[in-house]
Amino acid sequence: MSEISAKKYITTNAKSTIFRVGVSTISTFIIIPFIIKNIGITNYSYVSITSFFVTFAGLFDIGLSKSLVYLINSNNEKEEKKNQYITGVSIINLVIIALIILLGFAAIFAGVNILGKNIAQDNPYFTIVAASSIIILAFSIYNMYQSALLESFFMLEHNNYGMMIKIMSLNIMYFINLITINSTDIYIISPIVSVIATTLYYHYISYKNISYKIVFPDVSVWKSIAIHCFEFCKIGILTSVNSALPNLSLIYIGNNITYVGILNVISKIAFSIINLFSTISRPLYALSRSKPQTIKKKMPLILSIYSIIGILFVLTIFLLRKHLIAYLFRDTVINTGLIETVLTIYIAGYAIQLLSQPLSQYLMGAGMYKNVAKYLFINTTAFVICFTLLYYFIKTDILVTLSIISFCISIIYTTLLYLKYKK
Repeated sequence: MSEISAKKYITTNAKSTIFRVGVSTISTFIIIPFIIKNIGITNYSYVSITSFFVTFAGLFDIGLSKSLVYLINSNNEKEEKKNQYITGVSIINLVIIALIILLGFAAIFAGVNILGKNIAQDNPYFTIVAASSIIILAFSIYNMYQSALLESFFMLEHNNYGMMIKIMSLNIMYFINLITINSTDIYIISPIVSVIATTLYYHYISYKNISYKIVFPDVSVWKSIAIHCFEFCKIGILTSVNSALPNLSLIYIGNNITYVGILNVISKIAFSIINLFSTISRPLYALSRSKPQTIKKKMPLILSIYSIIGILFVLTIFLLRKHLIAYLFRDTVINTGLIETVLTIYIAGYAIQLLSQPLSQYLMGAGMYKNVAKYLFINTTAFVICFTLLYYFIKTDILVTLSIISFCISIIYTTLLYLKYKK
């Protein structure tokens, strides 16, 4: 890919990302307060759990998506070998999905509580939440493969449109339910419709724009996939674990189910900006693989822009925090002071994470994925140590504990990535 086409690719992806995040975020923040007001923060927490399981998609992807992009964009790969890579990765992906569904439903029928102590098995929402979570996780894993296929052929803008379809179809389902029967059950299963809609869109775009044949991989291709998956799965697993740790702590350790819903809302505010810039940064991975020096020259400008946006984002949310909380939670009985503190700390942590997005994509594309995996492992270890210290020994409120840890590990992770980039 030439430098001119690289610029065009980044620009096209940025435009589609801004459009997708803008539309999705606005529609989400319009409807969430009404859902919380109508079904209560406790029931909204049950709804939130289904979205939490999506964070495990990277765990079960076992590095397949990153490996596919990496291998297809390797220099001088022949067309037949690319077809074998695609076929091999898709076979493994489908096997994993089948196992997730089989083992997940077997666990439910065997009486295994996969949702933690806050939702007992005699809870009326247990079965529907557990079953929906498994189905959503399975489709999300497949979506990761579809998204990687589009990224491999430099069509990330369609990935953005697919994600917008997911959020918009979900919000439409929420809205229809809100103005009709207002059923918590319908809110819980609505994400299933949205992931199916996204799957169909990705399939249509891939079928229409990507020309490849199903060619069963030879031994060398299977070996190459296995080697790269072994390296990239560390990043996928650790990224998923890092993303899931706050919710894991609330669901399996915490004693207040409403905190799950509260953290979900806070995360939506903070994650809107991260989601925007992580997707804008995503082209850097494939481009760094094919043109590492070109992208490295642009990195100082990219990091400067991200720094300015991060500072402005923190200041904006800090100034509007009281109004945001009043709008989102409305008549809900909550500890406003606690949520203000947690929101402020979370926002500061996520703002620091902005810089980690382009840095990690560049380092992985340039072949330094082992370093990224090592830094993620340090992050995970730091989280466990800090959580144990603050929650069990100092007895800090679990929401405050999670926000402080999030802020600290954001600094650690971003600093490590930056130091590696500067070498």
